[in-house]
Amino acid sequence: MDPHPREELCYARLLTGDIDGAVSAGRDAVAASQDLDEAWAQDLAARVRVVVEQARHDPALAVETLHRQAAVTRRSLRLA
Repeated sequence: MDPHPREELCYARLLTGDIDGAVSAGRDAVAASQDLDEAWAQDLAARVRVVVEQARHDPALAVETLHRQAAVTRRSLRLA
């Protein structure tokens, strides 16, 4: 099972204020990642775990984390 769509759903729900939905989709993303023995899947699971934990306690901080993650991705792809 590909964890990427579940990761995206987690973030989309967070950005729309659906914290419970974000947590649920995040759990699904982490579970899907654990089925894969790939470094990228474990990295995905780690990212999602951080965002979900933050979303539970401070959704604004979770959104800030998403912005930071996006900036790192842009730099690594040399888009920024």
